[in-house]
Amino acid sequence: MSLCHRLDYLAQVADPPLDGVREAFAEVNRALRRAEVCLFGVDPYDQAASSYVNPGLACSRAEPPVRFKGIGLPRIADICYAAFVGAVEIAVPRFGDKNPRGRDGGAWAR
Repeated sequence: MSLCHRLDYLAQVADPPLDGVREAFAEVNRALRRAEVCLFGVDPYDQAASSYVNPGLACSRAEPPVRFKGIGLPRIADICYAAFVGAVEIAVPRFGDKNPRGRDGGAWAR
């Protein structure tokens, strides 16, 4: 499993307000950005770069998804709240899947 899939899973199961969660995501984002710079050969996040005609445009295009003409590299620290709420939205309906006789599945049957 790739690091991005692991980060997506971690963003779903880790409660963002807990101490250290957002800081851990920010550290991972910094490491990913360093790897992206090595991979691309240019730094799309450097607004002072002289190699770009318009450095501000390059920076603004780094994080939007590809469908919005960006590179598609979102920061996990920015999307961790939505990921956690999405995971709760998936899990909560399963809590009521048990019938009164207790024969059906669901989270409470286990």
